[in-house]
Amino acid sequence: MKRESKMPEMSHHQMVESVTRLLRERDFDGLDQLVHDDIVIETPQSRERIVGIANNRAVIEGAPGGAPRSSAKKVHGSADAWVASPSFTLLRIAGSGDEYTTEEWVEYPNGEHGYGISLYQFRGDKIAKVTYYFAAPFPAAEWRASWVEMMPEHGQETRR
Repeated sequence: MKRESKMPEMSHHQMVESVTRLLRERDFDGLDQLVHDDIVIETPQSRERIVGIANNRAVIEGAPGGAPRSSAKKVHGSADAWVASPSFTLLRIAGSGDEYTTEEWVEYPNGEHGYGISLYQFRGDKIAKVTYYFAAPFPAAEWRASWVEMMPEHGQETRR
């Protein structure tokens, strides 16, 4: 059964930009309108692949701590474990045609943070595949110090 689109016509760039906003607003119906029924979402670092809009929706809605937002919940049955929903800040979108890449800053209420890269592939007027990569910051190697300059921490950047 073909789903009826209720979203206004958008460019691929606008659709990618909307994903973070719709997740933050918890507008899962709006998010469903941007993706194909057979959407594929991959996270190579954990070797997970979600296939289909129903499975994607179940993962989003069933995640401990819920969909991306700024909140934390105690895990029952564990003294010091907390489940936190991430908060994503979109830093950059690049791409054209059917392929787009985003860079995000990911923050968890427990203080952990890092960068995310999302690779979007379109088929026609909807998102067909998304591949997510996550990377935690790490200290610079001392042996490179004489050849590099240190960048400011996230949130304190000034563009060159």
